This record gives sequence, C-alpha cells and structure tokens, in this order.
Amino acid sequence: MTIPFKLSEFHFERIVNILTDSNTVIVLATRVSGTQNEPGLLFFKKAAFDPEVVPRFFEVSTDDERSSRDCAEFTELQLHNSKFYNFIGECDPSLNPLFIKMIYPCTDADIKKTPLLYSGASLPFIESRSTESELKWVRNIVDGQAEQESIIYSSNQPDEGFVVLPDQKWDKQNTDSLYCLGIVKTNALRTIRDLTQAHIPLLLAMKEEGIKQISTKFNIDPSRVLCYLHYLPSFMQLHVHYVSTERSDMHAPRCHLVDDVIDNLRRSPTYYSDCSLTIVVQNDHQIIKTVQSSVKELLQ
Repeated sequence: MTIPFKLSEFHFERIVNILTDSNTVIVLATRVSGTQNEPGLLFFKKAAFDPEVVPRFFEVSTDDERSSRDCAEFTELQLHNSKFYNFIGECDPSLNPLFIKMIYPCTDADIKKTPLLYSGASLPFIESRSTESELKWVRNIVDGQAEQESIIYSSNQPDEGFVVLPDQKWDKQNTDSLYCLGIVKTNALRTIRDLTQAHIPLLLAMKEEGIKQISTKFNIDPSRVLCYLHYLPSFMQLHVHYVSTERSDMHAPRCHLVDDVIDNLRRSPTYYSDCSLTIVVQNDHQIIKTVQSSVKELLQ
C-alpha cells in the first residue's frame, strides 16, 4: 500500500497520554491540508524484540568490522561500577520497528476517548464506593468513634493525619503473618490516583512512623515490615498496608510499594493521575462490566 504522507508533515502539539505498561505514547499533532490544520492522533509503540533477530545484534561483516545494518551498538556509557555497566544503545530499525497507529483527521471525541478507561470506568466505580454510607465504618475509626482500643498510633496534623491499627484478619500474635493498616484521616484522598508530589511528606510519615510504631508494639524488626498500597483498594479512603515479609499474599501488580510511589512522584508530580495502572480483580467484580463497556466505546 502507498504511504499517503510523511510523518514530518505533522507538527507536534502535545502528549495526550502515556501508557507505561504497553510502551505507548499517544500524541496530538496537526498537518496542513489545503488551507486548514487538521489534527491527528498518533499512537507510537515500540515492538517487542523478535527472538529470531536477536543473534543479528552480534553479526560481524566479512572484513571484521561491525555491520552498520544488522547489529546493535553501544552509544553511551551511563554507569560503570565494578562489573556492572549501563549503556544506551541503538540497533537497526528493522530489528526493533516502531508501530504507529493513527486517527486522522481526528475529532474532539477521539481525543477524549484516550484516557477513557480511568475517567470513564474506574473513576465512576471509585466514586460509587466513596459515599458516606460505604465509608461510615472508616470514618468511625479515624474520627475516634470506634475501635479506639486497637489504635497503635494516631497523627493529628491537619493535612497529614493518619491512624495505624491491626487489620482484623491478623491474630495480633504471630508476627510472621503481621498485617496492619494505616488510614489517612482526610476523605479527599481515595486511591493512589489522587496522590501528587505534595503528598510525599504524608507517605513518608505513614511509612516511617507507621513501621516504627508497629515494630515497637509487636517487637518485630523494622526491616521485616513492608509498606504498600493496593490498586484497586478494597475501600476508597487512602490507606497503606503494613505486612510481614514472611507473608505470601502480597500479589503484584495490585501492590505498589510506598518507596516506589514516592520515587515516581518525585520524578513526575502527577505520575499517578497520568499513568496507566493495571487492575487485578475477581471475574465477578463489579468494575469488569464497566470497563468492558468503556472499551467498546473506545474502539467505536
């Protein structure tokens, strides 16, 4: 098929979305057509390496010089520490092609559909589970009206307040199965999606002070306590989980270590409102039908 135009004919406007789990970036660009600028949505995705072409990275030409076409090459040394090296490299495009999907010319509706799975599916579900009646038991705990005998620690800072208490599924005896929760007092934070760079002090306090209080209370080495968030969480008021490293029920990709969350927010203030997050749920979970409906809209 004939290629109808060149990529260089398009002018970059902005990044619409970045899907980190699929190595895809969605870009809005415009192209002059007649007297008008016509917008287009371009989906750039790096292809996975074909195992059959990997040996070509090491091919050498007959004159013992590396082939300029059928090989990969180091272009920059980023790190060298003892036997460990980090390089930036490049290879012939035929070994790792760039897939480009395009909607051109695109409409405003096409552009709005790109972040649809969160705003159109996950967010309405989260909001439906964030009502006063759904979270009454949580508010009773953080407001001091219930389970106060179980509270291990309570922080009263206006924007960084949280409570720490044992999870009901833990027997409070066997530290190998330790399981505690840290729940923020503000109902403005529901999930990891609401976190920004401004919340790093809160996350640091929940991790460091929470682990300190738990290790003192239950005589457990702090290095044996992991701190992470779930997405999707079981209830929609931001909370962290403190668990023993001996537990076997910490399943990725639902678990996001607080250290990793802080690092991501330091790199990008709005990382968790912009990124693509995988949801792992049971087959009969309520959100599945909502997501399936949104996918159909996205593909129309």
